[in-house]
Formats: sequence, structure tokens, C-alpha cells
Amino acid sequence: MDADGALTCVVADDHPAVLDSLARLLRAHGITIAATCRTAEEALEKVTRLGPSVALVDVYMEKMGGIELARRVAASAPETAVVLYTGSTDRALLQEALDAGARGVVLKEAPLADVRRALSMAA
Repeated sequence: MDADGALTCVVADDHPAVLDSLARLLRAHGITIAATCRTAEEALEKVTRLGPSVALVDVYMEKMGGIELARRVAASAPETAVVLYTGSTDRALLQEALDAGARGVVLKEAPLADVRRALSMAA
């Protein structure tokens, strides 16, 4: 969270409609969107440069996925919590994400209140 307690977030998803909708919904629920990104590489740059309290990241993106991004953020910007956003309930994937440094995983089918709560708890 930033100095005044507001939750700041970088959102990364390679599907434009998901990215735009998610950012709009999070803004409507009081979360400051620091940046939206279509690639994990761009998200890593934004997280490193902007230092948001949390990054909400799709697990599956081209080139670098959310798990590798979580690993890199944990090493280069540990003050930013990474929460992975996925449609998968595969336990091995969830464990790999947590082992990589993600501070949470939220399912894409979860209600927005659960996404907001996951972001707040991780931050």
C-alpha cells in the first residue's frame, strides 16, 4: 500500500478484454491501477519502476508466464506482492506459484470481492 494506505496495483494479462475489464472493475472498487500490461516482461519493468503494493498477474502468458514473473519480482522488487490470476485449480501449479514467491493465487471464476480481498491480504 502507498503512504496514505491506498492499494496500488499493476495488472498483467495477455487478453485485452480481460485486462481492461479487470482494471476497470478494480478501479471501481477503490484500487489504484498503476499500470496495465499485456506481457510479463512489461509488468516486470512497471513493477520495478513504479513499486506498486501488489501485481495481479495471469499465470499463462506468452514468453514469460506469471510464475516466472513472481520469481523475478521476489528477487528484484520484494516489496511488491504478486498474486496470480488463473483458471486452473491444479495443485502442482498452485504450489509452484507459491514456491516461486507468489503471495497468493485467485481463480478467474472468483467473485470480484474475493479478488479484492486476495490483493489486500497479499499487500
